[in-house]
Amino acid sequence: MNPQYLYKRDWALTVGIGSSTTGNRYTGVRVVFDINKTSDSSSNKSKIEVYGLQAQTRQSYQAASVSDVKSALQVRLDAGYEGLVLPIYIGDVRLVTNRREAADVITTFECGTAEKQLLLTHYDQTYGKGTTLLQVIKDLASALQVDVAPVRGVPNATFNFGFAATGTVSSTLDRVTKSFGLQWSVQDGVLAVYPLGATSGVPTARAIVLSESTGLVGVPSKNEGNTGLTQFQSLLNPSLVPGTPVQIFSDTIQGEYFVIRNARFQGDTHGNNWTVDCQATRITVTQTTSANIGLGTIA
Repeated sequence: MNPQYLYKRDWALTVGIGSSTTGNRYTGVRVVFDINKTSDSSSNKSKIEVYGLQAQTRQSYQAASVSDVKSALQVRLDAGYEGLVLPIYIGDVRLVTNRREAADVITTFECGTAEKQLLLTHYDQTYGKGTTLLQVIKDLASALQVDVAPVRGVPNATFNFGFAATGTVSSTLDRVTKSFGLQWSVQDGVLAVYPLGATSGVPTARAIVLSESTGLVGVPSKNEGNTGLTQFQSLLNPSLVPGTPVQIFSDTIQGEYFVIRNARFQGDTHGNNWTVDCQATRITVTQTTSANIGLGTIA
């Protein structure tokens, strides 16, 4: 792998009104972040601190964070290393605060992924008999204004007697997925649907290989109460998100496959921290074709 992926950090923070892809883009100021991503349907939470914004900008952000849903303030954080930079967080800002520490004024954004859409978007739709499960999922993603991730393990099912949806998008997704043994989550502008608690049938062809040379930090730890559960830390790799299969090589694990359930990204653009801590479940291998090589391969 090319060593530059491990040493040349790259990042950008975008803050805007009503869009997470347009707005004010910051690449030079100091940014400190703590992002929690889960594979369940709860909104992914983050805390992002920005140093040294101009007074007028700070005030405008603080005012926008308490406005109505149509003019919601959103953030997008792209991070990684030169040649491997991807969005690690896209979300709605629920609160903006400012504080002074010595000579610095720090603006803090507390955010939730698709939080307003999940909680406030109402969905009323009646589907006729023969409607496919995939069509309903696509319609719900459209209501959330997000894309649909590649479908994995979702049955080719139909609603033989039709389906009536009413309530929030979140509650409707719960009804639809649970009835087919599935779960869902929104990850950075994408709706992912996959089998509930799957530990087999997860494709490993696109697994990320983690070892000391590709970003793995220290030795993974196994939960004594559940031998299938493992925790590990890696240098910040934007691809290590819930639902992603990984293959780990360490002193204690030699080539076993896992699927990430939770990921916590922490970083300081002007400090030492630049890592992701993951909780993963061991999976049964169903195919063993070539895999990605950690930070050295762009998916």
